[in-house]
Amino acid sequence: FRFMKTPPPTPAPAPNPVEAKPAATRARAIHRVPPVVPASIRPRIRGKIPIDVRVHINARGRVTSASPVTRPHGGLESYLAGRAVYAAKLWRFEPVRENGKPVPGTEVIHFEFER
Repeated sequence: FRFMKTPPPTPAPAPNPVEAKPAATRARAIHRVPPVVPASIRPRIRGKIPIDVRVHINARGRVTSASPVTRPHGGLESYLAGRAVYAAKLWRFEPVRENGKPVPGTEVIHFEFER
């Protein structure tokens, strides 16, 4: 499997320097945990199975909740989504910062399961 954070949004045009306010930073993963899939399940994986997990991150960089972005289809996909959610809850982040202060935020982690 592979996991990637979703790409950052396209930056907005630069504001007038007189009116500029400090921008918020995005959360950045500092500790990633891959999902564990038992060897007995791997033969059932055909091709790549993508699972996106939305995580809510507190001001200390801890994941407070995680859930699949889309509803899984079928038993194997549901099982893998559960493994992805479990792993995502163990990730740690450099939290979002607004005006230099850490604040809660959300991110989407992209996991791809392969045999």
